Amino acid sequence: MEYIKLTAPEIYKLPKDTLFTVVVSPVEVHGPHLPVGTDILIARYLQRQFHKIWHDTPAVKLPELPIGSDPQPVKGSFSAPSSALKKVLISWALSLQSMGFRYMLVFDNHGGPRHQIAIYRASRYMLKRDFYIIAPFLHIMHEMLIVAPEIEKYVGTKGMVGDATDLHGGTNETSLMLQAYPRLVKHPLPPHHKPSAGMLGKVMKKTMGTYGELLDTLIGWIREKENPGYVGNPQLASEERGKAMLAYHLRRYIELTKMAYAGTYTPHPPLTPLLRGLFSLVPEDRIYKKEIAP
Repeated sequence: MEYIKLTAPEIYKLPKDTLFTVVVSPVEVHGPHLPVGTDILIARYLQRQFHKIWHDTPAVKLPELPIGSDPQPVKGSFSAPSSALKKVLISWALSLQSMGFRYMLVFDNHGGPRHQIAIYRASRYMLKRDFYIIAPFLHIMHEMLIVAPEIEKYVGTKGMVGDATDLHGGTNETSLMLQAYPRLVKHPLPPHHKPSAGMLGKVMKKTMGTYGELLDTLIGWIREKENPGYVGNPQLASEERGKAMLAYHLRRYIELTKMAYAGTYTPHPPLTPLLRGLFSLVPEDRIYKKEIAP
């Protein structure tokens, strides 16, 4: 069922435990080999697969929200303020709640820090009002960063599972696209690329562990004079790896949605309280002047 194809009386008659699902990811450059809609396409693919296997309650697809914060800062990416993203999610949730509904599931594939912070804060805000904005990618992103045992067992090791050294358009996302949309992946695949903040990065990694390594990559990436638009090694990507990771995502979406219906779901906080505070102080770019390096 699609929300925009329903009449108002049909919406009012839906059971109050109906699950509303929405794709929320930005238009963003993913190197020279993946389309700018990669995050949206992957989220859309997962939403489609979820609807095929979710039978616990009625489920309705909301219109997509192709917006997000902290995309790859090069020409071709579109950015929305994180405050706007948070307000839109809360507004939609409040509209559903006004009709007696309580569950909205967000399909996302974007790891931008303030993007994740906005979704987290919207989810927390509505949770206090007895409404669930279920955001599995907050959990999945954390699990990829720490290379959770189940990911390592079924998908791969550090450097190829969306961790700090494979953040964007590398082995993980290229694998996802090879499995979900193989015709949209451009060949030959580019070589390994890992930016670093140099000595500062070494200090952060030593003192902050996983999040220090993440900051090392992010700061190095932003400071690069020639940004190729991706981090990681696309040449290690495979359909098999993409299939395994998509299955992992889908399993987590099901598990966390069931937790919401059981009344036990809480969103996973991105980063640390200190880093969330620091990111809120840094101005958000709107217009990007660089092109990706040839």
